[in-house]
Amino acid sequence: MEAELALPPFPIELAYLWSAFMRLRRRSAGGLNGPEPVTLQAIETLSRLSCLRFAPWEIKLIEALDDLYLVSVSKPSGDTGSGKEG
Repeated sequence: MEAELALPPFPIELAYLWSAFMRLRRRSAGGLNGPEPVTLQAIETLSRLSCLRFAPWEIKLIEALDDLYLVSVSKPSGDTGSGKEG
């Protein structure tokens, strides 16, 4: 079980993108169906107001992180995603 929970080390070189994603996510509105995706407008606004200039691959990574977040919060409580019933 311990090996199943082991994660690779956090890539410190990408900490600035994780920080940007967390800033965006904390300020993202929720709708009646739960959290809404981070918008490109929000990314552009953060970029402009914080003087961060994101390359296209960085924007794609922020979007991918947000997609993973949205999938994780849409799972029913107690669903591990393993597909195994216990």
